[in-house]
Amino acid sequence: VSQSRNGRVIWSSSNGTTWTTVNPPNATVGNTGMTGIAYNGTTYVAAGGCGSPNTSYQLYYSSDAVTWTQVNPGTTSVYTADIPWVVWTGTYFVFPDQEGGVWRSTDGISWSKTGSTQVAGQGYAVANGATIYSPLGFGDPSRYGYVYISTDHGANWTATDTGSNNVMYAAGLS
Repeated sequence: VSQSRNGRVIWSSSNGTTWTTVNPPNATVGNTGMTGIAYNGTTYVAAGGCGSPNTSYQLYYSSDAVTWTQVNPGTTSVYTADIPWVVWTGTYFVFPDQEGGVWRSTDGISWSKTGSTQVAGQGYAVANGATIYSPLGFGDPSRYGYVYISTDHGANWTATDTGSNNVMYAAGLS
């Protein structure tokens, strides 16, 4: 499964050989871009946004990567800004909002905000079990070059200075 701009989620049924474009409901409004997809073995969660608080959220779940259901923040109190990434830690789907909150879900449908007040990184993140690595992709220039690390499924975060003054957007594991 892959994501793209314009709110489309693209899925593959033949190991990357044949690709079919799928449009989740309401995902083509504005300058929407899906920024992350996570999978826990039974459920996909796709996330993104278009940059306008209170109207920009894009959070979907699917069991087959074909039929997508939008999570409604009116009934789950999810958040009010873009979602820069979503990961699966083995226990939780986790994503940060742009207001300093971190959200978790065991099923991709019901979400709760952690007690974390540390802004998780806004670049793209990777998870290795309970440990999440996320660089700060934009925002406060005094924090460029930092990678945020959580070792408890996103509940608490530590900012690690890499020594770079550059905006960092992606993380990877080897």
